[in-house]
Amino acid sequence: MIVLKYNLMKLFDLAIGLSGVLSIALLLFFAINNSNNITGHVVSVCPVFSVDSDSGFFVKGSSVVSGCSPASVSDFCLNPCVVGEYVGSSLIHVNCSFGCVDGACLQSASNPSLVQYCADRVGGQNISEDCNNEIDDDGDNLIDCEDDDCDSYCMKNELIAFPGAEGFGAKTRGAYALYEKIKNPADLPIVYHVTSLSGSNTPGTLGYGLRMTVPRIIVFDVGGTVSLSGNIPVKSPYLTIAGQTAPGDGIMIRNAAITVLESEVIVRGLRILVGDNTNVNFAPSDRDAFSIWGNQGSKPTNIILDHNTFMWGSDETLSVGLDVQNVTIQYNIIAESLDNSLHPEGPHGKGLLIGSYGDSDYYSIHHNIFAFNTDRNPLINGFFTAGLLRNPFHNEIINNYLYHINTGSTIWGDVHYIGNYHDTVNRFTSHTLNMHTSNDFMDDIYVYVEDNYGPTRTYSSQPEWDIVRKTSTGVFPNQAFEYIFEPSGITTHKSSQIKELLLAENGAGAVVPFRDGNTKRMINEIKTGSGEFKDCVGSEDIYYPTGPVVSATQNAIVVELPFTYSEQGSAGTGYQNKKIKITSGKGAGQIRDIDKFYIYEAKADISPDWSTIPDFTSEYAVITNCSVNAGGWKLLPEAHRPQNFDTDQDGMPDDWEVAHGLNPNVFDAHNNNIDEGYKNIEIYINSFFTN
Repeated sequence: MIVLKYNLMKLFDLAIGLSGVLSIALLLFFAINNSNNITGHVVSVCPVFSVDSDSGFFVKGSSVVSGCSPASVSDFCLNPCVVGEYVGSSLIHVNCSFGCVDGACLQSASNPSLVQYCADRVGGQNISEDCNNEIDDDGDNLIDCEDDDCDSYCMKNELIAFPGAEGFGAKTRGAYALYEKIKNPADLPIVYHVTSLSGSNTPGTLGYGLRMTVPRIIVFDVGGTVSLSGNIPVKSPYLTIAGQTAPGDGIMIRNAAITVLESEVIVRGLRILVGDNTNVNFAPSDRDAFSIWGNQGSKPTNIILDHNTFMWGSDETLSVGLDVQNVTIQYNIIAESLDNSLHPEGPHGKGLLIGSYGDSDYYSIHHNIFAFNTDRNPLINGFFTAGLLRNPFHNEIINNYLYHINTGSTIWGDVHYIGNYHDTVNRFTSHTLNMHTSNDFMDDIYVYVEDNYGPTRTYSSQPEWDIVRKTSTGVFPNQAFEYIFEPSGITTHKSSQIKELLLAENGAGAVVPFRDGNTKRMINEIKTGSGEFKDCVGSEDIYYPTGPVVSATQNAIVVELPFTYSEQGSAGTGYQNKKIKITSGKGAGQIRDIDKFYIYEAKADISPDWSTIPDFTSEYAVITNCSVNAGGWKLLPEAHRPQNFDTDQDGMPDDWEVAHGLNPNVFDAHNNNIDEGYKNIEIYINSFFTN
């Protein structure tokens, strides 16, 4: 774009023939490069010119400045527009219905200045906004990437959560997300040091750091096993958990879970193994290892879980849902959900639940290991109204490894299902991808499949859709033969590469400094083609639930449960095929089989009949047989950093700072001494993983 501050008409009167064409080109170039108002450079000039001394100069199809590319117009050279004389900073337009600027016809009746036209059409980036200097150059109260003018630049240079982060949740900046919005130093995160393995909520514990209300990066000065007494809720956003920084053998959390209820979260390097301890404040119907839940006054957005190990839940082991948006679950292990364990509905060893009840949800589930979960590997569970998916629900399920499962992925939402490997060794089950087809809810759902391996598709030459279970009428659900939505851009491997890639020592799960003993045992079972669903962690039978007897008859008993259960379940299946023992009071010592257990009435049908009918003086216990177990807990030993490990408490060890040219006596976690993008502490905590 150019602004001519004086009348060039007389000069163009002299430009006739070939010399005139050359003169025009030189004058255009001179005017552009000497404009005091607008910066730019010549990018192209259409080859056809004509000159008219009465009407000014004609430029047929000329686009002369990068940064003023008009929208919704035909190609310049095919639809030439007369550029007329400048009067001040406005144009006298000729030949276009609404006038023209810089060779492009305007789309409405207006006659703006060239500066305003270009600012309105393509933003001021190339005019006056520098997108990387933390200054409001164009005076619109927006700095750098806040300004829409900088969208192109900032998308190209945008930092992701960490190198290697992919999927719809990869753009979170975790603890730095608030600061990156307006660059207010007051919004820089604190560096919180976990110094105690206590499961309490006191300073220095993990629970205290997770419950803080300020942006925070959590690093670990202690390694070992944290035994929780109940779930830890994360109710404030802007959080980065760097479990990989723990000394010794790493960090493990047992007995309970972390539940994220807010946005902008990065979680890496954690081992969360819930287990079947009955002496914790944790409902047996909801024993997930990790959850992300919205619809409680929040809408969690931009979350990524990377290189974590989640095991031994007794509902799902991992769950996400209720108005949660932009989530990535990558390079994790989601495994050994306890099956016939403590859940009131009976066998319930589920893997991953993704539930959509919000606006427009985007989930990326890629490069994870799903092993020894009966089903929900994962379950994509959309919310429907009148037979149609109520909200757009976009899911990428890419390059996951499935081993020893009853059911693979079950779908109630649009899915790109690509490059997944369902291993048929040890347990040969049916189709890997199952669509909910028992109702009319499928009309609004489409699935795209490509390069998946499984029980019904063992050769690449087979049709792609052999991986999918047909409906009861013998047809496939809605087939998509191209992408349904814009993919996030995940690096995709061949399905034949996935097993080796994810089982490797530096593959999926919490691998820093190495996998824990529980995970190593499971990985070995996979590699040797062995193993089975687990009911318990250890071999000792579990007595739960326990409590007083309300009443009994010859072949039934009503008890008092130690929890409230409101979810609807299948009548009679809770604790079915377990045993019940009268532990004290009338009829003490009797053990009977539970034929049916009605969870809402807390009533069991038993056999054989009681020899002595219990009464309200009696106490009972339901017995879970633990002959099929995970071999018991292999806890991580406690380990501490030496006192002089991090002198300035900026989250980076002294020797690492010295090696990278930093001062170990100065808190410089938030500086950019090493990289223009990532902060010093991010460089450190990200260095534990290869991309």
